[in-house]
Amino acid sequence: MPFGADMVITEPTNRASAMGPITEGEAHLIGAKANCILHASGFNGRVIAAGSKAAYISGADGSILAICQLDQQPHPRAVLSTLPPSQLEEGAGVWVEGRRLRFDNGVALELNYAEVWTRRPTEPSQGSDLAEVARRSRQVLLAAMAVHHGDNLGLALPLIDGPSSRADGSSSVLTGSPLLAAAIEPIRIAVCNCRRGRFDLALDALEPLLGLGPGLTPSGDDFTGGLLFAAWHLDQANPNMRLWSGEGVQRLVCRASSLTNRISHALLSDLAVGQGFEALHDLVDGLLTGPGRFDPSFEPLVHVRRVTSIGSSSGWDMLAGVLAGMLLAGSPD
Repeated sequence: MPFGADMVITEPTNRASAMGPITEGEAHLIGAKANCILHASGFNGRVIAAGSKAAYISGADGSILAICQLDQQPHPRAVLSTLPPSQLEEGAGVWVEGRRLRFDNGVALELNYAEVWTRRPTEPSQGSDLAEVARRSRQVLLAAMAVHHGDNLGLALPLIDGPSSRADGSSSVLTGSPLLAAAIEPIRIAVCNCRRGRFDLALDALEPLLGLGPGLTPSGDDFTGGLLFAAWHLDQANPNMRLWSGEGVQRLVCRASSLTNRISHALLSDLAVGQGFEALHDLVDGLLTGPGRFDPSFEPLVHVRRVTSIGSSSGWDMLAGVLAGMLLAGSPD
């Protein structure tokens, strides 16, 4: 069904008459969550952050969605369109009128013909055995360590690999980074508990990471979200493991609302229930399923490069979290 076909719209007053010539873009792809937000009767809100690749909108009800360039990865909250996000001004009012998203600086976005993007989790009947999941996860981990760069929580990958992989029994984690120095102990505890299959105890270790690091989505949030994303999908594909703690996850995400910004909190909330960027879904599908569903060849380095292309550091932070979470699958041996 075309977007907005059954929408009931209440137009804000004193806006349309004041608008000059409209610069209009066209939405090509709308994430399922963004689609639901924009279908809400009388949707209106404000732009709360704007950059060259994405602009974030907060609805009057506190909901968050993003207007992104076409070259960005699909996400449940993202609208990929021909409208340059740089044309959207922070603080600008926004509302849905008919089948367009309008901004009070005269810019408009056609929504009617966009495809809705969503992803389903791996079902138990589609999953590989846990030893194969662990084997593939280790392949991705080794590929990531071989190409890692930057001051991000990818620096913790050797810790996820574990000291047992080195002849001298030590870990090659670099501690010169202030970010890693602040994050290393919570990550170490979370990793140890994931390796033991104790997701509940891993959750307890993650709280100090919330809000840790600079940027729109702090590195600690991204790592935490990656771990929760992996655990959710692992549990969906292997419900007999009974590792998921919905109450514990909800408590952690609720706590994050007071420790980080609202955009990061919204994205963390998505990751906690298995919803994220396309590359994360592709990676986890490749780890959890046998050949033939999404990724018949399974090329670890291809997955590493796609995930780490997300943001300036978010991809590395989330990848490290996903690989920590995949330790719940057990040893590849």
